[in-house]
Amino acid sequence: MSDINSCIHDIRNKITLLQCFQEQFEGKVPHSETASYEKCLQQMSYLLDRVYLLANGEESILLEKVGIRELNLHLLECLRDLNTLYPRIIFNYDYEKVEAILDFYIDFDKSLFFQVLDNLVSNSANAQADMVEYNLSVGDEGLHIVIRDNGQGQGQRSSRSSGMIPHGQGLEIVQRNMNRMNGSASMLNTQDEGYLVNLFFPRIP
Repeated sequence: MSDINSCIHDIRNKITLLQCFQEQFEGKVPHSETASYEKCLQQMSYLLDRVYLLANGEESILLEKVGIRELNLHLLECLRDLNTLYPRIIFNYDYEKVEAILDFYIDFDKSLFFQVLDNLVSNSANAQADMVEYNLSVGDEGLHIVIRDNGQGQGQRSSRSSGMIPHGQGLEIVQRNMNRMNGSASMLNTQDEGYLVNLFFPRIP
């Protein structure tokens, strides 16, 4: 049963990621890609209905009829199709969505990663978690997470953004924690947005 519960948890995380894609790209689909995207959305709607049944405490009854592992594979295929169409997704500071993405792309103890996020947010000039934005870009080499302060205080975005970046020992802690997860951390200095944090995880072989 623990294996089943683990699989259901994995499915729910994938559903969260599907919903992220849906929220981001609804109504913004280039005409040339409409057919492919609509097919993904139709699959998504069907899969969502099935998973909601599982989430309502009927897992054991529906196990044979639905086939949890088969469902998980369908979800994975749907996510890959969507990610091929749209390899970039942006969302505000939300652990549930971040965890769903991490579960899909990388494999490690995510509690350590959330320590990195907490460290970055606690160093933010405005210290408001909902003002921190994550831009995830997935490529052949792996997963890039560019983090910036989305605060608009007095129009000084660059100065507020720079407050999010831990310097000296703080940056060393972030880099050390990322290294423990086989990732890396670096700072970017952009003309328009000031300092950004770039976290990178190589793709799992």
